[in-house]
Parts: sequence; C-alpha cells; structure tokens
Amino acid sequence: MYAFYSCISLERAFLPNAKTIGANAFYNCRNLTTLIIGLDNSSVCQLYNSTVFIATPSNLSIYVPSSLYSSYIVASFWSLISSRIFSYTG
Repeated sequence: MYAFYSCISLERAFLPNAKTIGANAFYNCRNLTTLIIGLDNSSVCQLYNSTVFIATPSNLSIYVPSSLYSSYIVASFWSLISSRIFSYTG
C-alpha cells in the first residue's frame, strides 16, 4: 500500500514479479506513463482496490503478458481501466 504514493518523478515502472498492488500504490504519480507488469507470470496480478491508479495520467499505458491479456481485461478492478491495458511478449 502507498508504495509509490505521490512519486512525482516516476515516469516508468517495471514490476516483473508483482503478485499484488496495494491501495493507492500509484496515487498521484502525475508523470507515470508506462507500467510493465510481470514477465511470464501464470496469474493476473491482483489490485487491492480501485484506488491504485487514482490521479495518474490518462495516457498511462499498462503492459501485461500477452498470454494473460484477456484475463486482465475482465479481472476485478483491472476492468475499470481496461482501455489502458496492452499486451506484450516477453
């Protein structure tokens, strides 16, 4: 929780082994444009709640493994920001 809270200088984040992202983890990270989650994770990283990405830029792109893309799009809380989620191949 609150891991990068209001970290204004954060522009890119790479979380290769993230299993859970806590509440307000990226709250008010106004310059965050790229978040890459997982490499070959076998399951969707869980969001603690819907406050994880509050006050982040609308152009924030979240990249997830292509093998899990469809699971992220419908997963709880991820579905609220599905337009920001893109797939990538590791």
